[in-house]
Amino acid sequence: MVVGPNYVVKSYPRFCTRGYAFTTEKTKRSRTTYDAGVCSASGDDVYYGHIHEILEIKYLGLLGLRCTVFYCDWHDITPDRGVRTDAFGVTSVNSRRKLQYYDPFILASQADQVCYIKYPRIRNRDDPWVTVTRLNPRDSDSSADDESESE
Repeated sequence: MVVGPNYVVKSYPRFCTRGYAFTTEKTKRSRTTYDAGVCSASGDDVYYGHIHEILEIKYLGLLGLRCTVFYCDWHDITPDRGVRTDAFGVTSVNSRRKLQYYDPFILASQADQVCYIKYPRIRNRDDPWVTVTRLNPRDSDSSADDESESE
């Protein structure tokens, strides 16, 4: 039925899944919006990173199975050195600290989309800490949930 993966894979600049529209870092350079931020939970740890490539792997055989993976760079998740959470629950990552030993691939179905926002600074503009904001999937109407709770 299935022999194994094909040695030739397809690369995409954009991929939509579960209401998220992911793009690669290369694509973001030419746009004003940024959709290359990604996070993934593994046990108690949450990993934050950037998508470098979106790859579709096709398996040989009669079924024609396909699997989409993201090739990512991950930030260091060491508390207070790579990731910190303040008293208000706001998570920040150190954009200069990368995870040294890691598996760079993640299944597209395991990814959630995040946005990295720089702190507004007047004096220390080279501060490496950026705020992480999780994005809601498109086509999810959270306002409908709020209205039903108020009734």
